[in-house]
Amino acid sequence: MKGVKLKAWNVIFLLDKIEPSKILILKRSPTKSIAPNMYTGIGGKVEENETLYESAYRELYEEADIKDIKLMHFADIIISNYKLIAYFGGYYDWNKNIKCNEGDLEWTSVKDVLSKNIIPSTKLVLLEWIKRSYSLTEKWTIIAEELGIQNGVSLAKTLEVKSGFIN
Repeated sequence: MKGVKLKAWNVIFLLDKIEPSKILILKRSPTKSIAPNMYTGIGGKVEENETLYESAYRELYEEADIKDIKLMHFADIIISNYKLIAYFGGYYDWNKNIKCNEGDLEWTSVKDVLSKNIIPSTKLVLLEWIKRSYSLTEKWTIIAEELGIQNGVSLAKTLEVKSGFIN
């Protein structure tokens, strides 16, 4: 990966507890040009001169007005060597009323999350995260191949899952 300039984004999922029964997901607004009506976590583009953590905290605050939380970087997905999506998680009180300016937030049962229309690259991460019992302490990276673009998002397939972060 050295010498390759990756475009980077972050996605943040909030869980109700360490052995979660609920996960907070975002249904993107139908007016969005990218992934309208699709589900993901809160997040967005990493700005120039911003670390992944700085970006995640900024996005969480800008989109959902949440700042009283500790985030943990648990996974990355690298798509066709040029897109990096960093995944963060944290624990949050699911009884708090949270609004998001990017769409509707929903506390969903972890058993039902895959029944939603999840953005394809995020679905790959969720599938792997479920195998790892939603651990926020285990670090891993999915290497994926882009199969095309639909609704502004990558259609991808997992090529390999590696322990730790690559870049």
